Amino acid sequence: VVGLLYRNGRSFIEASEWVSHTHEVLAELEATLSAVAEAQAATDVYIITGQEVFLKPYQVAGPALRAHLDQLKSLTSDNPYQQRRLAMLEGAVAEKLDSLQQKIDLRKQKGFEAAQQRVATGIGTNQINRVRAIISEMKQEEEDLLKRRTLDFQSSTRKTTLTFSCVIFLEFLLLGLVYYVPLRDITARRRAEQL
Repeated sequence: VVGLLYRNGRSFIEASEWVSHTHEVLAELEATLSAVAEAQAATDVYIITGQEVFLKPYQVAGPALRAHLDQLKSLTSDNPYQQRRLAMLEGAVAEKLDSLQQKIDLRKQKGFEAAQQRVATGIGTNQINRVRAIISEMKQEEEDLLKRRTLDFQSSTRKTTLTFSCVIFLEFLLLGLVYYVPLRDITARRRAEQL
């Protein structure tokens, strides 16, 4: 019984950890996409206004993106499909950040018109759409994993609950037997003494 309890308890904890792990990956993917979008928005505002104060989110985005990508690499190290997608995502993010830097440099050196012409090419939109598409694929993989892991967690929860219920039932049964057997023996002795 103790072995069964230990095994079911361990299975329950492991299933819970995998569900939590998947949520963590999904959160990092969202944070990565958000950081890219913020860098894009900051660059667009800078191109329009020419005021460098609006570049602060862009400057923060680079290190934040590196941290998110490193965390994703660590979290998905057990999944070769996600690792391949992550390599593509890293390339797409680097390309996007490079393109944003080129727009910023163009605005600084040649002014609004030159930067606006670069924006009008649609390259930046294609790049961010590529980032979104890769993140969307990665999120779909994680959501599929989450469904399976949630089912495993629910199954483990049912097994653990059933095992604990059985153990409690057995404990009450044993307690009842411990109480009943001596009581029966005492009653039998009293009857024997009366005869």
